[in-house]
Amino acid sequence: PQGEKGEVGETGESGRNGIDGKDGKNGIDGKDGKSIMEYMHISFDDTYLCFKNLREKNYTSIFQEKFLGWMKNMHDTYGAVFSIYVFNEDFTAYAGSAKAAQYAPEFYAAKDWLKIGLHSPANNQNLNFGTDKGLEYSSYEAGMSQWNTFVDNVLKVTGSYLSIDRMPRLHNCAGTEAAIQGMRDANYGALGFLAADDPRNVYYLEDYGSGSSQWLFTHDHLTDYKNGLIFIATDIRAEYLTNTRYNTYSNMADELQHRYSTASTANRGRAMIVFSHENRIQRDLDGVQAAMVQACQYAVSHGIPFDFPQNRS
Repeated sequence: PQGEKGEVGETGESGRNGIDGKDGKNGIDGKDGKSIMEYMHISFDDTYLCFKNLREKNYTSIFQEKFLGWMKNMHDTYGAVFSIYVFNEDFTAYAGSAKAAQYAPEFYAAKDWLKIGLHSPANNQNLNFGTDKGLEYSSYEAGMSQWNTFVDNVLKVTGSYLSIDRMPRLHNCAGTEAAIQGMRDANYGALGFLAADDPRNVYYLEDYGSGSSQWLFTHDHLTDYKNGLIFIATDIRAEYLTNTRYNTYSNMADELQHRYSTASTANRGRAMIVFSHENRIQRDLDGVQAAMVQACQYAVSHGIPFDFPQNRS
């Protein structure tokens, strides 16, 4: 019979492509949600400007930097926790600077509510860990090397492996099975990955049967038992609230209420993964600051805790 985390069951439909959480013949199936409590997680892709500012400006505290200060205020006000996903190249430049050691104690002190994850090798839209834009980074060795470089930098920047987000969102949600296996096997390696906020093909999941990415998009969590990894769908991209293809309301609070109260989307609310990009906060774009405030207010008023996916999966 099916276990708490959606382990392979002995009954039910045949699950020809192994993604329906029934037979899992090819090693991938879905969680049934019994062990997953509701929580909210907020993250920002393409994070590099704050580290550039820390290198170039003379702050007495990291929280004088606009983006970092904004997150600190949101944490202090609502208890929110955040993940920031970085480009290895830019992050390496900061980690090797004199400022990294100067500011490390503050990052260390924030490790329980601010974590750093790998996003891409460099700030280049033509690079990822898949085969479409990242052939040079698609191997097992490249995945491991990139992750180990990232981990070394986190330890320089924060002084603690507890600052590592081990379930990040890679650029384009792309990565070959080989590259991701390398990340899994690296130091303080990956436990899983956040997927897209739309039903695009993500990572290597289609290799296990057409429709795997769509299944993940509609079912929130998907476990790859072969590789020992968990994939979690992203729910809301804050700057796309006005996109009626995937959202019903342009107001974050109304959209959250709709998703939690509608049968077709309630299953995806177990892990409410909300994200945007750093520049939307730095440059006050697309109403993202206000949307994130509404998300935090909604979570607090409805008793939804903030947490990191790696703590709940």
